[in-house]
Amino acid sequence: SDWSSDVCSSDLVRKVEYKRWLKFHFEGGMAAFHNNYTSVYDEWLPQHPEYKPVMAVNVEWYTMGDINSPDYKCGVMIPVE
Repeated sequence: SDWSSDVCSSDLVRKVEYKRWLKFHFEGGMAAFHNNYTSVYDEWLPQHPEYKPVMAVNVEWYTMGDINSPDYKCGVMIPVE
């Protein structure tokens, strides 16, 4: 579909073509996001050498709401080889 009309003229749009992604969901506010994001790279990925991150781009996602709420949800998608 053509979503280009939804993009502001000042936004940068890039086409990202990776075949495999790891998707991590976090809950607990932005502090949890930061802690979990760090744990993914410092702990989870080294324990799973079958996944090699492509360091070109990560996609972070956030929900609407109070970013300090323990119910706040967000996450990251990491392309891997």
